[in-house]
Amino acid sequence: MKFICSDESLNSYGFWVMTSGISLERFLKNPVMLWNHSRSYGSRNDVLPIGYWKDVRVENGQLVAEAVFDKKDDFAATIAAKVEQGVLRSCSIGIRILTTSTEAEYLKPGQTRETVVACELKEISICDIPSNGNAVAIALYDEHDRLLSLSDGVAKSVLPELLTNNTNEMKEILKVLGLADNASETLAVAEVRKLHERIAQLEKEKEDAQEASLKEIIDQAVKDCKLAENKRETFMEIGRRNGIEALRDVLDSMVQPMVKPSELINRRSELHDKGWADLSEKEKEDLRSSDPERYGLLFEKEYGFKPEID
Repeated sequence: MKFICSDESLNSYGFWVMTSGISLERFLKNPVMLWNHSRSYGSRNDVLPIGYWKDVRVENGQLVAEAVFDKKDDFAATIAAKVEQGVLRSCSIGIRILTTSTEAEYLKPGQTRETVVACELKEISICDIPSNGNAVAIALYDEHDRLLSLSDGVAKSVLPELLTNNTNEMKEILKVLGLADNASETLAVAEVRKLHERIAQLEKEKEDAQEASLKEIIDQAVKDCKLAENKRETFMEIGRRNGIEALRDVLDSMVQPMVKPSELINRRSELHDKGWADLSEKEKEDLRSSDPERYGLLFEKEYGFKPEID
């Protein structure tokens, strides 16, 4: 029968175990199955192992395994029968904690103890009452393979409780953060850090968008010959310091576009080939400013007298 031995749900003890952080190496050498984490220490009244586990593996963030019962043992056969009948449906992992964390990325709403991000699997037991809704329970062992209780001081040092502060002010802060009234101070700090990270991200996105807009405006100004290529960074800085609208105002005040020498020569050549009647009013003005001598000759030929040219 396949059991979910561990998942990443928050259990009734107020913490969760990261599945990818469970070390299986030692356990797979002796995949023992116990009953409610009870072990034999020499007395005939102690419960012996009731079987073993096979096909221990990780699936979709869950640690799963197949239970194999020792049905030659009366007690184990009784447990096996209850499992087969659906009377017992839960199992519990026994772990030795290696690393815990209070970092925001590892905390869940309502969490009261630090997250187990690395541990060693010691045993898996069939159990009667699980510690969370996914039929997964937890038992803790110390470095000497002694079973610990979360109610004693040793277990608290192995798996510390998160800091809590339930004053009215703190409850108001938790409410603003969208957390439960009993959420820990550590979890609140983690949420604040997330907000700071989000604000920083939004500021960066805003800055990038403004930089892109400034570049687009400058590109157009260079294309329109209002701005020399070597003045790009100067005007970019004007935009960064004063904003996009201020930059537009500055560029709009530069009414007369700059004309490249090559464009001026080409323009003069085009106008030179035309007679007075062929020129538009705009072209006449351009010819007057770019080639006054040619303009004067055409004007005199058309009207019989020389124009006044400043």
